[in-house]
Amino acid sequence: MKFSVFDLDQTLLSKNSSFEFCKYLYRRRIFSFFVVVKSFIYSIRHKYFGLTLDQLHHSVFRKLLRGMSLKILSEYVHSFVEKEFETLLYQPAVERLRLAQHE
Repeated sequence: MKFSVFDLDQTLLSKNSSFEFCKYLYRRRIFSFFVVVKSFIYSIRHKYFGLTLDQLHHSVFRKLLRGMSLKILSEYVHSFVEKEFETLLYQPAVERLRLAQHE
């Protein structure tokens, strides 16, 4: 049996999708610059200082997204994926994924 494994961040995506979404919300004036800086700090803590992915998500949801309308956030997610997702793709990995799917 042959199989291929891909994850999103750092394989199929060239950038951290969560942080890119945060910057997208900043450009839409949903998040302040402070929120972007705070999310960057969480990202650094996760990448270099042992903050687990679960802790990262809980911190972001509790401290940065609390009180935000789920309906509005969902609309921005849809818009982000529609407008920005293609630019995040790491094309060599996408090509290998397509080849693996074809095989």
